[in-house]
Amino acid sequence: MPSFQKLGQRPTHKERAQPLERQKLGLLEKHKDYSLRAKDFNKKKAYLKTLRQKAADRNEDEFYHKMLGNRALPVDAVRILKTQDLGYVRTMRSVLAKEVRELEERAAVAASFAKLDGADEDEDDEEEEDDDEDDDGARRRRKRRKPSKIVFSADTHERDLAMGGGDDGLDAADGDSEGFDGNGDEGVDAKGSNAEAQAKAAERAAKLRHKLRAARQRLKALADAEDGLEMQRIRMAKKATTGAVTKAGKKIKIRERKR
Repeated sequence: MPSFQKLGQRPTHKERAQPLERQKLGLLEKHKDYSLRAKDFNKKKAYLKTLRQKAADRNEDEFYHKMLGNRALPVDAVRILKTQDLGYVRTMRSVLAKEVRELEERAAVAASFAKLDGADEDEDDEEEEDDDEDDDGARRRRKRRKPSKIVFSADTHERDLAMGGGDDGLDAADGDSEGFDGNGDEGVDAKGSNAEAQAKAAERAAKLRHKLRAARQRLKALADAEDGLEMQRIRMAKKATTGAVTKAGKKIKIRERKR
């Protein structure tokens, strides 16, 4: 009979879900979870209390064998470790040197673009100034070439009509000047766009120069570290090698045997 009861459907185990705004915090904690966490916390607290009591009762003059854990490595082992460190520093230095070369090329290109933008703007300004001078000269010539036609008329009405035609000509000249002002506004807009592009190019070049300066400083630090490690390896060698310096500051030189 109990075996048949086991075959029946049983309620599935379900965890209590968090509210929608707290789903990222996981499932709700049950009492058994809290009990385990509290038990672990109390165990650690008791262990720390025991360690503090041991530290308080310790004799400072007593010898412990665990004190021998800070033994110095042999010179050969340290030299091998220095070699590994030197290889890592050389690898990082080569990577950084490649990065510095790329940054130098990019900075040079950005600086050239910034200069070209400035030169283009200067050329545009010069061309606009030349155009202005030409237009001013044309205006002066127009003003000088006023019509000097003599109209003989006995009727005052015809004379007024002739004078009105001159006014219409002046209005047309004014219309030409207004059109000239509109072209000037377009030139101002072009100037503004060129200035904005030049400012962006200058900002990009400044950022690249800053990156290049920082990369060069890191490269110099790695070069100094490499020289220091190489000198330590030379001094730790069993036999004197070239490049070593004595305490008095004299360089060690090895004489090769005569062949």
